[in-house]
Amino acid sequence: MMNKEEIIATAELVQGDYVKYLKFVQGNALFGQEVFYQIFFEDYRSKGYELTDKIMATLNYFAQFDEEKLEWMKGLCFQHYKTCIAITDYGIEYALLEKHNNDFAEANKEQFQIYTAEEAMAKARIESVDVLEQEIEGTIEISLIINFAVPWEDEHGMKFNFYKNEFVDVE
Repeated sequence: MMNKEEIIATAELVQGDYVKYLKFVQGNALFGQEVFYQIFFEDYRSKGYELTDKIMATLNYFAQFDEEKLEWMKGLCFQHYKTCIAITDYGIEYALLEKHNNDFAEANKEQFQIYTAEEAMAKARIESVDVLEQEIEGTIEISLIINFAVPWEDEHGMKFNFYKNEFVDVE
């Protein structure tokens, strides 16, 4: 579980003309890596910030992901991979494409050496976990975006989107 004091002790507030966010790094055992967090505040004009109960609940929602949630994410990650490799030309060597009868998906599988959900997730690395505070119809709501760097989508990556700690989609 994350707590406000630990976050405040290590975080840096970044404030620009039209943005204010808190950034910090914390280890995540489930994903086996240090995770870069960004908390974007709705009120970007004021000097201070508040780690509200909603923000903390969202951070702890992610922090409490377990093996079951990871297995679920692996399946969605693999679906994202399969969709991308079926429609994307990564500049595959002609011989590899010919070997697979011009089937881009099969040629891409060989090129990336990813054949299972476990292999796809093993090649995905969290770039950042973003918490967005936003006013919707007069109420402050929180979104969570888990941004992954993946080799099959190096331009946009892969994002798991949550709203009010409920899964929305993968893009």
